[in-house]
Amino acid sequence: MKRALGIGLLGFGGVNRALAELIQQHQANQSPMDLKIVGVSDIYLGYALDPDGLDLDALVQISCERGALSVLGDPEPNNDAVIRSAGCDIVAEATFSNMEDGEPGISICSAAISQAKHVTTTNKGSVAYGAQVLSTLAKENNVCFEYEGSVMSGTPVLGWARNCFPGVRIEEVEGILNGTTNYILGRMEQGLEFDQALEEAQANGFAEADPTSDIEGYDVRAKVMILAQALFGAQLQKSDITCQGISSVTASQIERASAQKERWKLVARIENSGEKIIAEVAPKRVSEGDPLYGINGATNALSVKAGPLGSAMVCGPGAGRLETAYALYADILKIAKQIESKR
Repeated sequence: MKRALGIGLLGFGGVNRALAELIQQHQANQSPMDLKIVGVSDIYLGYALDPDGLDLDALVQISCERGALSVLGDPEPNNDAVIRSAGCDIVAEATFSNMEDGEPGISICSAAISQAKHVTTTNKGSVAYGAQVLSTLAKENNVCFEYEGSVMSGTPVLGWARNCFPGVRIEEVEGILNGTTNYILGRMEQGLEFDQALEEAQANGFAEADPTSDIEGYDVRAKVMILAQALFGAQLQKSDITCQGISSVTASQIERASAQKERWKLVARIENSGEKIIAEVAPKRVSEGDPLYGINGATNALSVKAGPLGSAMVCGPGAGRLETAYALYADILKIAKQIESKR
């Protein structure tokens, strides 16, 4: 009988909690690929560990109160115990990491990979600043480092762009990679002032209490860094990317664009000349003929221009706890297949 693959969850906020629900459904469906959650550690909730598999019914019902994981384990977090558990094969990392240097996510992923654990993460900061080092470390330890959900959440844009253009050079990518700003600009088009649209986005859960990373373009800049590395092998720094957010876009500018059948969008763009990479994040007026014109609400989209094929675009949900959790789940299934193929 094949041993069930053990998953360790680092961070147990909305995303990894939704992942636990997906794995619970996976078990209920009696999939031939057997998965179990063997450990959870969260800086606020504490940690729980069982190499034979935690009770998922109890786990998904854990409250959000400090130390709540103590009903299954301990009120204090213990990432190391989860990582080092003999039952843990794959670590799903969903802790909070900053957008300045990717910590503590990079260190957490590095610790797991160094223990020969496969890792999947949706942390933009840790991938933007650490993908090259972590990928190299993963190869040295003969494990996988996956991060499909770090750019467009549950929409598999990295795999699509990497694998669907064989034999041609990708010349340019351009897209809308932040649902919060796209929602705000859309509501301004419908008559709201910027502050009103932002307040509504926060009330609806599209924007954080501190929305700076979204509205000033820093979130998209990190995603540009990830795309540049993943698609072009370019190690861009923050200073290499021109970055402007939407806080300077006024209601009158929105109105003038609308009168001319144009819309304001926060657009990410990477151009590959073959000799150098040029990248920028900036608000841009797009016309009705532009494929980005019809991308509304919290939807994200990426257009790829590749040689004689011209442009192709993928669009889908770019945010949401369940959508982001699905990206982790898909990475886990991908890793699981590789593990099974080597047994």
